[in-house]
Amino acid sequence: MKNITVIPATGGAYSDLGIAPGTTPADVKKQLGLADDYVLTRGRGTEPIPDSENLYETVSDGAKLFATTDVQWGK
Repeated sequence: MKNITVIPATGGAYSDLGIAPGTTPADVKKQLGLADDYVLTRGRGTEPIPDSENLYETVSDGAKLFATTDVQWGK
């Protein structure tokens, strides 16, 4: 297990979660009750993490991820 913290980009309570191998952003959003239009990022202003990415393989223990609504520019 790895521990991560999900921080709402708009403010509010942080969520500390334990993730197991194979956990994806979609799994995290479902566990937190976030709507489908939310995305997880590695920091403010960074690209969204794809919903199918294996977070366990790509984040370190103690990582902080941000939850925000997906913004599409120029569409």
